[in-house]
Amino acid sequence: MTVVGVDVGGTKTLVVVVDDAGTVVREETRPTPASDGPDAVLELVARLVGEVDPSAAARAVGVATAGTVDHDGVVRASTDHLAAWTGTPVQARLAHELGRPVSVVNDVHAAALAEAVRGAARGSTSSLTVAVGTGVGGGYVRDGSVVAGRRGSFASVGHMPLLGREPRRCPCGAVGHLEAYVAGPQLEQQYAAWRGDRSPVVGLREVAARARDGEPAAIGLLVRAGGELGSVLASAAAVLEPEVVVVGGGVAEIGDLLIGPARSAFTAHLNPALRSGTRLVPAELGVRAAALGAAAAAGW
Repeated sequence: MTVVGVDVGGTKTLVVVVDDAGTVVREETRPTPASDGPDAVLELVARLVGEVDPSAAARAVGVATAGTVDHDGVVRASTDHLAAWTGTPVQARLAHELGRPVSVVNDVHAAALAEAVRGAARGSTSSLTVAVGTGVGGGYVRDGSVVAGRRGSFASVGHMPLLGREPRRCPCGAVGHLEAYVAGPQLEQQYAAWRGDRSPVVGLREVAARARDGEPAAIGLLVRAGGELGSVLASAAAVLEPEVVVVGGGVAEIGDLLIGPARSAFTAHLNPALRSGTRLVPAELGVRAAALGAAAAAGW
């Protein structure tokens, strides 16, 4: 038997078919009609599920999406990356359209589950995964299950305060959260400000390339960002006591330029009682992580 996993992102939608062994047997990707509203997005998901599973053989469908998702599969809070997404009853709409069970989870919670089941945290009993990209999200897995919390926002490390920096407004509206300093767009803006550039903002991949070439401004930016990320993750670990902390997302994919300083700061700030049993590692599953986690949540 198979399960379908879906990752609805602001840029693209990825759908995978996963067998009982956790092997991806088919996948499709399409641009997400993010600005066209919930109807267009859900129609795309239903169509892609039909394409990858034309005989409706999959026993269930799991959907990962940005935003806070409640226990009924309704998006209770979301950014404007998906227009009018807040309030969308994703689970009910797709279950009716597809005629089979549908589960809906936050995309970072899904990625955390995938990394715990078959990725960087496999074999552990507890793990904290943080995804650093356009935003900063977190997910906590214990004994093979995501801990979502009362409002679906458990382990949202991006909204932990980062002390000692100039006040900066987070996309959530609060001031001084980690996301306001180490998410991709914020790092690109900081880099431009440091250099005094008036030209278009340099993308983070180019910043990383310049750091590898030895540019001081680029190196300094990534070292500081990694240090700030690691210190906040040490605070999170003091509360949650995970065996493994997994760092993923688009920003983390630039590699040890960020992960190295993050690991150093994490170790320096971590409660000494936890140091011998807690490790910080890079994610392993890449762009498939959320879709695989959605499939796992649906029962693969």
